Amino acid sequence: MTQYLRAWPTRRYPMKNPDRSKYPAPVTQDEDLLKSETARRLEQSDFSAGRRLQGELRKKLKVQAENQLTRRASRQRVQAYLRSGVQWIGAVVVLITLVVGLNLVFKNILQVLPAHPATLTPLAETHPVDKEASPAPADSTPELPTQLPYDVETTNLPVWQPSLQIGKGVVTSLAISPDGRWMAVGTPQGVYQYRAGSFEQAWFTPLPQKVVALSFTPNSQRTGVMSGGSIYLLESETGQQQGLIETNGSSFAWSPDGNRLVSMGACETVIVWDAATGAVLKELRGERCSEGYSGISVTWAADGRIYAASMGTRLMAWDDQTYEPVSGLTVEGAPETWVSALLAAPEGSLLAQYDSMGSPVIAIIDGQYNQQIVLLDQGVNGPIVDLAWAPDGKRLAVVYGMGTSLTLIWNAETGQVEYKIEGFYPSAGLAWMPDGQTLAGMQSMDGLLHAVDIATGRSLRSISGHTLLGSLMTWSQDGLVTSNGVDLTWWDPHSGQPLRKETAGSPDAWVLSWPASGPGIFLFGASQGPHRVGTVGAQATLVEDGNNYPFPTAWLPDGNRLAGPTRVW
Repeated sequence: MTQYLRAWPTRRYPMKNPDRSKYPAPVTQDEDLLKSETARRLEQSDFSAGRRLQGELRKKLKVQAENQLTRRASRQRVQAYLRSGVQWIGAVVVLITLVVGLNLVFKNILQVLPAHPATLTPLAETHPVDKEASPAPADSTPELPTQLPYDVETTNLPVWQPSLQIGKGVVTSLAISPDGRWMAVGTPQGVYQYRAGSFEQAWFTPLPQKVVALSFTPNSQRTGVMSGGSIYLLESETGQQQGLIETNGSSFAWSPDGNRLVSMGACETVIVWDAATGAVLKELRGERCSEGYSGISVTWAADGRIYAASMGTRLMAWDDQTYEPVSGLTVEGAPETWVSALLAAPEGSLLAQYDSMGSPVIAIIDGQYNQQIVLLDQGVNGPIVDLAWAPDGKRLAVVYGMGTSLTLIWNAETGQVEYKIEGFYPSAGLAWMPDGQTLAGMQSMDGLLHAVDIATGRSLRSISGHTLLGSLMTWSQDGLVTSNGVDLTWWDPHSGQPLRKETAGSPDAWVLSWPASGPGIFLFGASQGPHRVGTVGAQATLVEDGNNYPFPTAWLPDGNRLAGPTRVW
């Protein structure tokens, strides 16, 4: 029976995992219990009960072994943490001891060094003019002079041309009056008013800061101009200033009757103004600043609601009669919007909402029905530069930037592209003529500002002078020369009128600099690859350049050498 007992457990019921090294040896008391109880059951011919006891005991032993391994691993982790903590404490103690020691050493050194207060003595007293005087002793310390040994006369240079203006300035905003008579063009210097039918200039009003927004009253009699955070109210016929509203923002809109204005103020303030007196009628939203604040956009819809949007996709609305917030407005703008911008259609209740920080997606929203109609997304890889509603409020023109040179005419109700206009430079000004077929504000690479037929993409008329001057301006034998990276323009320094224009660069290789002798040889930059140097027709790559970004340069006057921060070519 004993021989059968020793062979039976491993021969008929082997363990599933025979690797005994994973578990500690069973307790001796449990082995004795297993043998005695199993032998007793076998003597009584109760083999099934013996096998069951054997299985239960093995499970118990396995659990005990796993618990022992877990406790051992926990002890090891605790010991490792304690060792690491002791090491860090030791390092901190050593560092503190070192700092204290160095502090004491420096204090002792400063106490040992003698003090030498600096005194300044006039040069005439320390070094009198005497040709026979012997040189100063070698151990004497020279004194610093308190004045220069020669007379210096300071004067203010007179202004040669106090009213000189080079060019008309780049377009920063553009608007066309509802009656189609006027086209206002905002620039960094002020606002130009043109007759929309002929593009003939009517007047120019200079302003202290850049024009950021333009809007005509519904009756076209006044032009609202936002510059430097204030709204200038100008007479459309003459350009005379009729009022000034001092706010602090970059967005405003007229009421449908033209008697009131709504504007953004400091932080996220929304204020309604009396357009005749400039008095505050209602502060719809008190001053509040949110984290990452970038302004609030306001618009006045034709249905009589005032809308505003700031960070994210949420919209706010007020009734323009009671100034009470519109409850239940849950519609949201384009997804993933960071800083929201709003523009109401001139007719109906549609709104165009988009992210002013770069996303090309536009949400068309019906404020009255509290729903998003459609998302305008053509997959254009470029941010929205500007957009404008057609007079009927059913189509939307959108200009895209980042080298796309693309303008799309969208059907705002169906979300379909009706027309595509290409070949014009993205401009920050866009407006429709009252006929609904002509789009003004399209700019070509030569600096001309065009009115374009949307069906054919053909220019109907244009204005010159509103070109980007760029950051390069130098004197030449023929007058002042400026460059916007592509074109070189020579100007009359007396009248400020352009003399001639030449093309030297391109969107792929733009002009960065030229020598003092005048344009002829250039340093060209490129979006891909190193810089190049040479003439318009023949260029060579700068050896060992490897820099895609502009860098400071200095030319020899004759143009034979070009110096950079680390090399001379």
